[in-house]
Amino acid sequence: MGNFARADLIRAKVDKWSDAGTLDADQYDGELAYFRERYYANGDFTHHFAHLHLRPADQPDLVRSVLDGRRNDPRDRLLTVLMIVWRFRNNLFHGEKWAYQLQGQHSNFTHANAVLIRLLERHGQLGA
Repeated sequence: MGNFARADLIRAKVDKWSDAGTLDADQYDGELAYFRERYYANGDFTHHFAHLHLRPADQPDLVRSVLDGRRNDPRDRLLTVLMIVWRFRNNLFHGEKWAYQLQGQHSNFTHANAVLIRLLERHGQLGA
């Protein structure tokens, strides 16, 4: 992404991988399961969901529909995982910092880093 990632460029990259047949969304099912459990439980979104601070470009309707199980298309699943990882990054470095510092964020970052490592292994540099 030329050192300039944005939500729309992430979406375009996922669409490119989907069109090329190289998406491999199933490789991220473990992380998606973690995010679904964290952000949607007992038929409603958890208090953690609002703290993602999804913006319109972050595909909030798609993210909600994947997390609550209404959508399960491979492209949508991977895009949801990446939008959540994107929000972690933005919230940490540019947006609202967690009032409680990084307490309780270990699992979030463990799963986010697993996604990023797997993407790099599968697709090389994300700009490729």
